[in-house]
Amino acid sequence: MSKIKSGLILIAVAIGMNLIGRGLALGLGTITVDSPSWLNPFFGMAYTVFLMVWMLASLVIGLFGAFRLVAGLLVRRQRAKQGVAAPVPAGAWPPPPRQTIVPNQESEMRQVDEARSYWQSGQAMEAGRILYDQLPVKKRPLWAVGILEACLPLIPPVAEFEHVRTLAHDPNRWREAHDAFSAVRALTLQNDKQPDSSELYGWMLVLTENTAKVIYNGSEEQAPFDYDAGWAVVACARGVVDAANQHDLEEEVWEAAVTMPR
Repeated sequence: MSKIKSGLILIAVAIGMNLIGRGLALGLGTITVDSPSWLNPFFGMAYTVFLMVWMLASLVIGLFGAFRLVAGLLVRRQRAKQGVAAPVPAGAWPPPPRQTIVPNQESEMRQVDEARSYWQSGQAMEAGRILYDQLPVKKRPLWAVGILEACLPLIPPVAEFEHVRTLAHDPNRWREAHDAFSAVRALTLQNDKQPDSSELYGWMLVLTENTAKVIYNGSEEQAPFDYDAGWAVVACARGVVDAANQHDLEEEVWEAAVTMPR
């Protein structure tokens, strides 16, 4: 459940509790009048304490709901600014493509041109969505590793990266990419602790992580990774290109991104 939806639900619950509390407060006089005189002090005190706790609970719930609502709106606004796609809701696997691709060359060229525009304007995640969503599931692992392979020469060989690369070329081993992802993530966590870590290496880590996710998802095993990991492959490749600051590399990576694997 999104923060916005849960926040609205909590606010609605708080309003309901507040209205109920007001109704109960109106009933306090009736209870004290109709009850025996010697019980009036007890009923009055107990009822008052109960109402105070009830109204305080409604206030806390309302404030928490408002906090989640504001946080959700801020996240949505930030994603909109950065061109980052919203996460896929739980249980929506695999989600349907957000855009129908007409199977003809002219339509494909329009898709590539649109993706290129996003790639060049700092919205690489959206470019990744356009390119990734039109790929068949079984083509996606080789597509992702093709982008990774275009970037690998930039850094010295890393065993975990090479392992991900190897898995992509053997469909019978795609399910092993889950463990391969974990191995790369361990490197990422270790790199995050280094104050002087290389920006290029950091981007290579997250690019390889998302490539491993795409490979595992291609196996169609249970508990898949995020669907938008394929979109993130293109976004991370953009980060690698910018960190490397090599014009020829940009063209090579883009060529890999728009090439349909055999």
